[in-house]
Amino acid sequence: MEPLIRIRNLSKRFGQGCARCLETTGPEQDTNLCPCCGSVMACNDVSLDLFRNEALGIVGESGSGKSTLVRLLHFEWEASGGVMELHRSVAPDCLPEICAGDANYSRNLLGLSYFQKRQLRNALMGIVYQNPHLGLRMQVSSGGNIAERLLGAGWRHISRMRQRSAELLERTEIPVARMDEPPCNFSGGMQQRVQIAKALSNSPLILFLDEVTTGLDLSVQARVLDMIRNLRSEFNLSMLVVSHDLGVINLLCQRTLVMKSGRVVEAGLTDQILQDPQHRYTQLLVASQL
Repeated sequence: MEPLIRIRNLSKRFGQGCARCLETTGPEQDTNLCPCCGSVMACNDVSLDLFRNEALGIVGESGSGKSTLVRLLHFEWEASGGVMELHRSVAPDCLPEICAGDANYSRNLLGLSYFQKRQLRNALMGIVYQNPHLGLRMQVSSGGNIAERLLGAGWRHISRMRQRSAELLERTEIPVARMDEPPCNFSGGMQQRVQIAKALSNSPLILFLDEVTTGLDLSVQARVLDMIRNLRSEFNLSMLVVSHDLGVINLLCQRTLVMKSGRVVEAGLTDQILQDPQHRYTQLLVASQL
């Protein structure tokens, strides 16, 4: 099976950079801050494949580059280098020019214009942030938040948008009677579920989850995770799941990447990573959560 998305040598540097950035940062140096020029190598030489209907986990400590990776793949930040290719079989009709790559994959998506990236994001991607304030307009109704996403995906019929919003809110366990209430009236768990409904509104192929259960009560976490598992199966989603919680990764993901100081230090099946970690940092990470 060929990957839905191929990522090769993806990098993100904050700062001017210098000739010594690569040799003075990384897991061996236990830092991603260059002591020579002060630049931060948030991601460095990251490569991965995401397959259809797969949940891929990204774990690591704070500052390891997990969330930066998501922002790069969701086209929120510009990458400093690397290649991101989409399988041509799922290339959206609105962007025929991206199919100018090889026989099976598009050209480098990181080289698209801002408008083209937004079109691609609206057609194929959804995201759920750790902080609901990043993904929702708190003073706009829940239905309005979903409608905003639908407008970006090309919907124009108001009645159909309300119907779609009601269906998604019901599917994510939000009472439809509260569809016209703003998310600021909801609990943290309900806000996350509204975010999930909004992310699913354009029927994405790829869903990014960035620490979606952080800060939630354990009982609420369990309900949200169970819902995500069911939705992945129902909507045939490919998911990139970022978390520092190995329990979340174990529950949701088939494969896992471990990041430290901006680089991938270990990759493999989730069971193998958790039961027989090879890298010293992965062993510490697993042992700390036993």
